[in-house]
Amino acid sequence: MTGMDEVLTRPVDPDDFDRFGRLWQRLSPETVYRRFLAPIRRVSAAFVGHIVEVDHELRDAVVAVVDDEIVGIAQYERLGDDPSRADVAVLVQDDWQGLGLGSRLSDDIVSLAAARGVRTVVADVLATNERMLAILQRNGPGLRLHRESAVYAVELPLAPRHPAHAHFRHRHAAEVEPLPGFRGYRRGSGAYLRRQSDFAGGGKKARSCLPRLGGGEGRHDVGLRAG
Repeated sequence: MTGMDEVLTRPVDPDDFDRFGRLWQRLSPETVYRRFLAPIRRVSAAFVGHIVEVDHELRDAVVAVVDDEIVGIAQYERLGDDPSRADVAVLVQDDWQGLGLGSRLSDDIVSLAAARGVRTVVADVLATNERMLAILQRNGPGLRLHRESAVYAVELPLAPRHPAHAHFRHRHAAEVEPLPGFRGYRRGSGAYLRRQSDFAGGGKKARSCLPRLGGGEGRHDVGLRAG
């Protein structure tokens, strides 16, 4: 495995569809559970499309790339009822965990959200996921935790700031072509705001940067499996 100096972080792009699919296949069940709070095994094309098709304002994502493969991703998504608040989430490939990549992605996405006017980031984090809690705490003072069973509801107030990587160049959402078989999110439609996810097998709802998962979207199912 190469070192952290070989990692490029950049904005997500619709062309990352297949890269994210390959990342998913490399993730362990434990990593998937820590990120999505559910034992997800298969994801649909619509799920992947929601992650890689963003408008770079209300929703955005930063990917970490090594040798043209995604090894980590961080996302934010503004809340529909309060766009000054946004969900954040970080996902790192197993063999890149514990090396500082999660912190780097978290710094990038929180800085990006703050520069766009987000004043509070929120996340649902497993109480046992001490690494992620520590990463969020390093993003600024004032971290608030509210435990709900085995999950912490995390809130972190943000100070205005500039993006960590000023060289990011984003395309307007209208310039992004929809993926084949997937209807892209239209600017102003509200379709991408605060979508809740149906976790396969349990019907559990969660606050997260997620599209609808798994069953019920058979024609989009690309059969990606984790672990």
